[in-house]
Amino acid sequence: MLQDSQKLSRLFLTLWATAAFLSAVVNLAAPMLMSAVTSRSFAHGWQREIAFFDTMLACYVGLQLRTASGSELVKLVYFLAGLSLCLGLNHLFSALSSGWGYIHLAASIGNALTVAIALLIAIRSR
Repeated sequence: MLQDSQKLSRLFLTLWATAAFLSAVVNLAAPMLMSAVTSRSFAHGWQREIAFFDTMLACYVGLQLRTASGSELVKLVYFLAGLSLCLGLNHLFSALSSGWGYIHLAASIGNALTVAIALLIAIRSR
């Protein structure tokens, strides 16, 4: 079971880092798309800040995939699940306050799936 959870952790982290990197690319290449139907007005600086955060987080996760032990990777999964929970709730509250735009809907669903997968990893690692 522990080996399975470590493999799942590696897959989870790889997918999470890939999603963060793709989010960064889209935030830089199409900032108007990513800020559509948000409660805040469009600002290039804000979209760049999100992109830089996503890029650095993706790089950190990539570094951990190369250097960390299996148990440390499982802890990183838990951390990112917590972050995904917070991000998902933010998108859910934004959707409720400013309309169900496709970005908020996709981000809410994606983050909910991330938390569910992390819970599966947690159950399998016990």
